[in-house]
Amino acid sequence: PPEKHYSAQDVPLLQFAFANIAGEHLNKWFPGGFHLFPLNASVWALLVDQSASRQDTSPSWLQILTDSVYHYLRLALECSGQGLCASTEELRQGYRRYCGEGDRDHGSANESLLNQTALYEKEKEIVTWLMSEDNSRLSRELQEQAVRISHLPPQTAKIEALLLAAAILRLVQVQFPEWQMAVRPIEWDSVYKYAVSGDIAAWLQGYIHEFLQSHNNWLASKNDNPVKQATRFIEESYMGVCSLAEVAAYVHLNPSYFSNL
Repeated sequence: PPEKHYSAQDVPLLQFAFANIAGEHLNKWFPGGFHLFPLNASVWALLVDQSASRQDTSPSWLQILTDSVYHYLRLALECSGQGLCASTEELRQGYRRYCGEGDRDHGSANESLLNQTALYEKEKEIVTWLMSEDNSRLSRELQEQAVRISHLPPQTAKIEALLLAAAILRLVQVQFPEWQMAVRPIEWDSVYKYAVSGDIAAWLQGYIHEFLQSHNNWLASKNDNPVKQATRFIEESYMGVCSLAEVAAYVHLNPSYFSNL
C-alpha cells in the first residue's frame, strides 16, 4: 500500500513480521499441528493438521489471520485452499492445482528470505547469558546488543531489533512463564515508522528493560527467606486449602521446623 512506503529492502522484514504474526495465531489454534514455510518472496504454504485443532478454534480462523495481517502490516493476504490431503500424493496434486491457478511466480524459496533459524539461534544465545555464573552478563550482553543495533543502517536495525524482541518474548512464553512478564504482541506498526536506528534501539530497550526486570524479580523471589515466601503463598491461597503442612511443603521445609520459624 502506498501509505506504508514499503520498498524491496523491506521484504525480509515483512516476511519476518508475517511469519511471527501467523505463528502466534496458529500456535493458539493448532498447537504443534501446523507447518508454515515460504515458497518464494511473497508466497507461503501452510499445512494444517485438523486433528490438532483446539475445540475453541473459530471456523473463520483463516479470516481472523487475514484481518490480523492487514491490521499490522496493511498487506492483503490472499488464500488458496487446496482441501484435505490424506496422502503425500494428494498433497502433490494439491500443489499442482495451485500452480495451475493463473499465472503464478514460483521462485526460489531462498529469495531475499530472512533465515528463520536466526530466531532459534538468538534464543539459545540469551539462554547462554542466563546460565552464566556472571549475574551481570545478561544485562550487559542485551545492552550491548541495543547499542550495536543503534549503529546499524535503519532497515538492518529493524530486522535485528524485531529478531531480539521476538526471541525474548518467545523465550518467556515457552521457558519461563513463571516470570510473570507481560507478554504483549510485538508492535510491528510502530517499528516501521522509525527512520533512525537510535529510535529503533530505544523501542527495543522497552522489551529489554521489561525482560531484565522480570528476571530480577524472579531471582529475588528465589532468594527470599522462607517466611516471606510463606507469607506470599498464604496471601494468594487463603481462600482454599492452606494448612501448616501445605505451606511448609511450598517452602520446602519440615512442618515442625517451619512452625518454629
